Amino acid sequence: RKFPVLYMHDGQNCFDRATSAFGVEWQIDETLTKLISDGTIAPMIVVGMDNGGASRTKNYTFDIDKERGGGGAAHANFLIDEVIPQIESRYRVRTDRASRMVGGSSLGGLMSLEIVRRHSDVFSGALVMSPSLWWSNEAIIKAIEADPSQLANSRLWIDVGTNEGSGKETSRYVESVKKLDAILTKANVEHHLMIQESAEHNEAAWARRFGSAIMYLMDQ
Repeated sequence: RKFPVLYMHDGQNCFDRATSAFGVEWQIDETLTKLISDGTIAPMIVVGMDNGGASRTKNYTFDIDKERGGGGAAHANFLIDEVIPQIESRYRVRTDRASRMVGGSSLGGLMSLEIVRRHSDVFSGALVMSPSLWWSNEAIIKAIEADPSQLANSRLWIDVGTNEGSGKETSRYVESVKKLDAILTKANVEHHLMIQESAEHNEAAWARRFGSAIMYLMDQ
């Protein structure tokens, strides 16, 4: 038997609080064990990719913002040309587009959306959690609005909490996902938006939403 694969950004935060940057994990292994055991979703494999530490901002952004970032193309190539071939040669995984997904939060959510948009021939869907859509003056929102057809055959889970940051920072997270939702809805791109009341911008919040997110993404 072969399995679909979800490639997760910030992999050190996915499974073990001892390796997590803030001592809190996403609990992906526990959540999937329960969902698979209950028969809610089919068995699958999750590959967690370390974020590169000090290189995270560069790795997870295609566009430059205030002289930061811009290394996203190299990161996407690393994932597609090095990581995926290693996984598909070593493990019993499906190798078709429909069985490859990518996910992440914050800049990792932004990067996951960018990868699916730019490499729709490789990935079928994305978990776009608390995405930093405001990056580089909302460059990704403008790009999707200009050409939503790049996401025509994709399936997207998009979410955000109402307490992500404070003041204008919270507003920009919520308003940007609402703007993206409107563009995707108009273009008939398959997606689901969750705005979670009082949720903050942290691993604990993403852990609570992961189960719902993966159930949506796997419902194909």
